[in-house]
Amino acid sequence: MNKIITSLLALALTTTFIMAAWNYTGPEDKRMPPGQNYFNYTLGWLAQLNDVSGLADVIEDGGVTPEHPFGYLKVHIVNAIYGCTNGQEFVISKEDQYIKTEFHIDYDPLFEYYPTNNSRIVFAAITTYPTNYPVFTVKDWKSLPLPEVIWTPTNNPGWMFGFTRSWWYENYQDGLPYMHFTNLVHTTRIERNWTNFYYICRDAVPTPTSSRVWMDSYDDIYELLLGATQAQYEFMMNDPLFPSECQGILQDIYERRTRVPDEE
Repeated sequence: MNKIITSLLALALTTTFIMAAWNYTGPEDKRMPPGQNYFNYTLGWLAQLNDVSGLADVIEDGGVTPEHPFGYLKVHIVNAIYGCTNGQEFVISKEDQYIKTEFHIDYDPLFEYYPTNNSRIVFAAITTYPTNYPVFTVKDWKSLPLPEVIWTPTNNPGWMFGFTRSWWYENYQDGLPYMHFTNLVHTTRIERNWTNFYYICRDAVPTPTSSRVWMDSYDDIYELLLGATQAQYEFMMNDPLFPSECQGILQDIYERRTRVPDEE
C-alpha cells in the first residue's frame, strides 16, 4: 500500500512542480537526491506541514523493525523549532526505499540519503503520509493558526520525506537553510501571515550562498502566486521589489488567472 501511495504522490509532485522548473535559472540544491531533479519538499512546504522539527543530534541509525519497515533514526532535540521541546528524543521512520529503486530515483550507493550517527542535523518530520501534497490555500492563510501540538516520544513523529530534502546538516550552506526554515515556520504556524511569508521568500531570491534557499524560495513564490486571490496576486505583481528572477512566473500564471475568476 505504501508503494502505491508513494508512487501517486511522487507523480503529483512531478506534475505540479515541473511547471516552475521551466523558468528557474538559478543553481539547484547540490544535495538533491540523484534523479530527483524536479522541485519538491520545499522549505516553505515543510514549514506548512511539518509536525516535528528542530536542530537535533542523531544518536542511533537503526535498521528494519516491525514498526519501522525501512529503518529509523533516533534523534535528540538540541533546539526545538516546532512540535517538540529541547531534550526530547524521537524515533523517526526512514522513507520507503521503493522510490529510490523503482520510481524516478536513480539509487546511488555513494549518496548520503541519511545522516550518520553523532551528526547534528536540522530535520522536519510529518506524522502521516498526506493524501496529497497541499500548500496553504487562501482559506488556510485567513484562518487562525492551530495550537502547537507538542509530541511525546511515545507518539510516532512520522517520516522524513524526500531524503535529504527533509534534513540537512546544521551549518549546511552557512546555516542559511536552517535560519530560513525557522523563519518560515514562525510565519506559517505561529503568525499565519501570508505577506510575511511572501517577503521572506521574495528577499531570498536570489541567495547566492545557498542554492537550497534560492531554489525553494523561487518555487514557494510560484505556489503562493498560483493559489492567491486576485488582490493578493496584484499585490505581489505590483511589488517594486518583486524578484526579476521570478518575472517568468507571472507570465505563466497570467492567462490562467484571467480565465478563471478567483474567490475573495
